Amino acid sequence: MTVYEAIDKMRQMSEREEEFSFSFMSYSLTRNESHGEVFVEHALLRKNKKDSRNSYQDYMLTYLDTDTGETHQFWQPLLMSFQHKPLNIEH
Repeated sequence: MTVYEAIDKMRQMSEREEEFSFSFMSYSLTRNESHGEVFVEHALLRKNKKDSRNSYQDYMLTYLDTDTGETHQFWQPLLMSFQHKPLNIEH
């Protein structure tokens, strides 16, 4: 499964309020640092808030971690796994 296929499935499951697991490589553009791979066991995607100051918003996804109740964002291209299965790297 590719990154884009996984994102499509994540969106479909979120519409049905079905939780899913995934992981991504963390990266902060403002701090120019990563804390490695982040694993989220139970999540739902949420709509990105419109922020005219964030020109990278189209490359990010917002999710709700249903275990903690916290909302976070991650970079779409840094999605690593979906439902505990690694994603194919596109060439």
